[in-house]
Amino acid sequence: MLAELLIEAGPFETRVASLVKGRAVSFEIMPGGGELAVGALHLARVTRIEPSLQAAFLALGDDAEGLMRLRDAPRRKGANGDAGPPLHEGEMLVVEIERAAYGGKGPRVSARPELTERLLVLRPAARELALSARLDDAAKARLRTWAATTTSRRDGLGLTIRTAAAQADEAELDAALDRLLARWQAITAKVRAARGPTLLAAAPHPILQTLRAADPATLAAIRIEGDAAFAEARALAAREWPALLSLLQVHRDGEPLFLAHGVDAAIEEALEPRLALPGGGDLVIETTTALTAIDVNGPGGRNSDAELTALEINLRAAAAIPGALRLRNIAGLVVVDFVGMRDRRHWQQVMAKLEAGFRADPAEVVLEQPDRFGLVALSRARKGPSLAERLLEPAADGLRLSLEAAASKLAREALRDARHRVGGKLRLVAAPALAHYMEKHAEALARAIARPLAIVADATLARGEERLDWET
Repeated sequence: MLAELLIEAGPFETRVASLVKGRAVSFEIMPGGGELAVGALHLARVTRIEPSLQAAFLALGDDAEGLMRLRDAPRRKGANGDAGPPLHEGEMLVVEIERAAYGGKGPRVSARPELTERLLVLRPAARELALSARLDDAAKARLRTWAATTTSRRDGLGLTIRTAAAQADEAELDAALDRLLARWQAITAKVRAARGPTLLAAAPHPILQTLRAADPATLAAIRIEGDAAFAEARALAAREWPALLSLLQVHRDGEPLFLAHGVDAAIEEALEPRLALPGGGDLVIETTTALTAIDVNGPGGRNSDAELTALEINLRAAAAIPGALRLRNIAGLVVVDFVGMRDRRHWQQVMAKLEAGFRADPAEVVLEQPDRFGLVALSRARKGPSLAERLLEPAADGLRLSLEAAASKLAREALRDARHRVGGKLRLVAAPALAHYMEKHAEALARAIARPLAIVADATLARGEERLDWET
């Protein structure tokens, strides 16, 4: 089944959703460019090492600080092939932002930076050649032969050949490698000229990251909100992957893209702990520090055949759980408490349904068999924070939208209003913390709405009570 990809580029972030049969199956928030966006490269200084945390803290410049796990530090070898000198305070390193700041935590960085193109990944901190495991044997043999001709040009730099390279000829591979090497040479020149921590290379544009990950064989369309973002996508596709050009479509309707396709509604539902099952019953999904628990509940009332009723409910739950985890980006240990059953054959049906659902999940999933209590444990590989971690934060009465999420929502509402107005000035009134955050991005928002903008802090307002006042 072909999917549709929706891209909505806002002044603060780019939102990407994948739809199958008109329903959202995955959702991603990609912060706008900036020095601390994922993929940005910095020259950083080690400020302290915390052995108890197995981590180091690094100054990134402009008072920003990043955390690096010691296992992501440079791998060094001594003259005799033994371990080289350890990391030390004051040392300067080229690092890549691998996880953006969120939830009060600063960015996480790695001293093993990667420069990515659609076909290749240059890994300056490594030396070996790696090939995608999804390449077949014939493609691997051909690409190894090509890579052998690039050894002197790479001068010891590591290289990963991606799955998409199977369809590329040598001229395309050479051109991609030349671009990567030119980028690395520009970065090393900045390192030599730098006198302290500094930004070396901005993160790739979110639309570019999305297009690089797209597979035209699996897509029916790529719909993009607005003419400016559409023009950007066309230019990027023409440069890196012309096969995507025929899939690109601009969305200009009065109703915003995510609203028109039900994605905003799907996101709101995914932030609720309870998920109703078609035909009756529900799932209650609760995440703690250690794990995510899913409780399967049947509809009220009694049935003369409790075993068959339990099977029906469990099969509905098993069909829904893989998609629920993927949309919420829930990872780590998950424990599912199914409705109890005695028949082993019924458990086999439920497990088969679960396994079938997880086949469509791009994340690695390890699924265990039911234990004697009817609990099923699974592990899903982590890729960034969950949807709830990304969008919510603790509040006195439970959870509320985080500062970043509230600001992005307010910016989308301002853009939506601006589409239906001619002229005028926007006066955005919000609680002080949110107003202060919006002030930092006021220029980008004013440019996006193409109107004069004033941001006013009102201490009488709480989060969620902000308003947009339009003045003629």
